[in-house]
Order: sequence, then C-alpha cells, then structure tokens
Amino acid sequence: MQELEAIRRFFRQYAFLYAYFRQGMMEMDHLYFIRGERVQHLLLPDVSEPDPNFSTAADYLYSKFRALERQQEWLLAQISALEPQGGPVKRLRSLRWTGESINLVELGYGLFYSGQFNNGKAGIGEIFSWLEENLQVSIGIPARRFVEISRRKRLSRTKFLDSLRDAVNKKADEGDAYVPGKGNSKWD
Repeated sequence: MQELEAIRRFFRQYAFLYAYFRQGMMEMDHLYFIRGERVQHLLLPDVSEPDPNFSTAADYLYSKFRALERQQEWLLAQISALEPQGGPVKRLRSLRWTGESINLVELGYGLFYSGQFNNGKAGIGEIFSWLEENLQVSIGIPARRFVEISRRKRLSRTKFLDSLRDAVNKKADEGDAYVPGKGNSKWD
C-alpha cells in the first residue's frame, strides 16, 4: 500500500504531464519528443545528462509513467490475491436501462467526447455496443439518434445530462443544508 501511495504521489507531482500522457494529447509533442530540442519546462524532471542523440525532453518521464502504471496494476493484483476469497460468490442483479433510449444516446456521446473509456481511445461503436450489452437495451444507429439531439433547440440539447447534473447538485445541496438538532451548524 505504501508503494501504491508512492506511485500515486509521483503521478500527482507530474499531474499536468501525466494527464497529457493519459489523454493521448499531441499538441506539445514537437517539444517533448524531438531529439535535440531544449525544453526549459518546470514540469519536467531533471535527468542527469541524457544522450542528445538518443533521448528527448520527455521520453524518460513517459517511460516512467508507463512503467509505474504497470507496476501499479501488478501491485493491485497482488493485493487482491491476498484478500480472503472465502464464502459464496454473491451474484449481482443485472441492471436494465428503463429510461428513454435517447437519454442513453446522449449519455453515450457525452462519455465518448469526454474520453471516459480506455483513456479516450474507445470508439463510439465500442461504447454503444458496451452500453447495449450491459444495460440490455437496443439503441439503434447512434449517429441517427445523435441527429435528434443536435436538432433540439428549446431548452437544451443536453437536457438529460443537465437533469443528471441538477440531481447530483440537489442531493449535494441537501447534504449541506442546515437541519436543526443534527449538529451541523457551527453554533450547535
């Protein structure tokens, strides 16, 4: 667990570049991955005299990101193997989407465009196949359904995602609300 925390601390230390790595961004690659480029970047670690004919500004850091991710996966697998597996396996109840399918299309596109699956590398077809299979629903052709969403003009094109945001905010606000006798005021 201490080793996992050290890995997480390293990822936090280089959070900007780690996010750049995880999201597959390429805007700064011409600085980070061209040999001979001298990058004075506060976010890059100091590496003792890299070979200018072989190394680039960020290759060491990206190699370390990949190695630490693999080490983290291995450690988590080892920890999982140590945990007791006794007792009967609890069978989870399967979930079925009972909302409107257009809402699931809106959610699916939101997940795709925000890069939430496989570090942003999952295709739209993969995401919708997964949603259909796991939520036991037929969506149809997502691109056609997206046209329905893009034609919305009245209140919001993303009315379902907006309703999700509002529901979460409402619940959070209720948790922050003062309730007499509960001791959640600094004056109680």
